[in-house]
Amino acid sequence: MEKLVVYPKRGRMLGYGLMSLITSVFGFVLTILSFNKQAPVHIGVIEIIQFLVCGFSSIFFIKRAVIH
Repeated sequence: MEKLVVYPKRGRMLGYGLMSLITSVFGFVLTILSFNKQAPVHIGVIEIIQFLVCGFSSIFFIKRAVIH
């Protein structure tokens, strides 16, 4: 009996990757504003975390869409 392998749709994975990339860039911009004292410190901490999480997830989704 053969195993059934279901791959994710390539377009959906690229869409997730692009949305994560856009969110990551938004987090980066807000982090820069926080370092320039134009935003509160707690916003900067949240945006650094957002930048890292969305950056890694965009790498994962785009890599996954290209490989399969």
